[in-house]
Amino acid sequence: MELEFEPAVLDCVSEEAARLELGLHLCLQFIRTLSRRCDDALAENGMGRAHHRVLFLATRDVRLTVGEMGALLGISNQALSQVLKRLFSQGYLTQEVDPDDRRKRVILPTPQSFELMRRLDDLQKDIFNRGFHHVGAKGTVTFFRTLAAMLEPESAQVLTVYAGRLDALGQDCLLKTISGVARSKPHSRRKTTPKA
Repeated sequence: MELEFEPAVLDCVSEEAARLELGLHLCLQFIRTLSRRCDDALAENGMGRAHHRVLFLATRDVRLTVGEMGALLGISNQALSQVLKRLFSQGYLTQEVDPDDRRKRVILPTPQSFELMRRLDDLQKDIFNRGFHHVGAKGTVTFFRTLAAMLEPESAQVLTVYAGRLDALGQDCLLKTISGVARSKPHSRRKTTPKA
């Protein structure tokens, strides 16, 4: 998709401002492209993008409680419960008592959820593969490092779950970037706490 910009707007801004403006446009279109690729497959199962995000986390070897998942997704427990209700009823997720803390109940994926996520992952990985092939190995690592550096600490912390996998892939430079962001102080802004 060719992006068009109003010349009069770009002429009156600095190179840095134009670069930031282009970054915003590209991110918006990339997110749109990535999300739309899975919309039809989700709709076939009576689901939407919120269900996709929940299944993504649940199938990534992360045993989360409802509250923890809501915090990672940045939504309230009330909003999350509506999504979980469908996924539980359709057999995509189950819950069990956490053996390490019997006061908690953790969300677990089922074979059915893994099957759907493999299909959705393949659709989105095709987009990444196309881009990575175009920019090469060095450009790919730079892309990852740039994204990681833009994350807020709480978001980067989630990615430390993959520390072992990144190390095994030899992506130690990316792992260090993620770990550094995760340890840094949050940006000075008013925090919003998800409603219980």
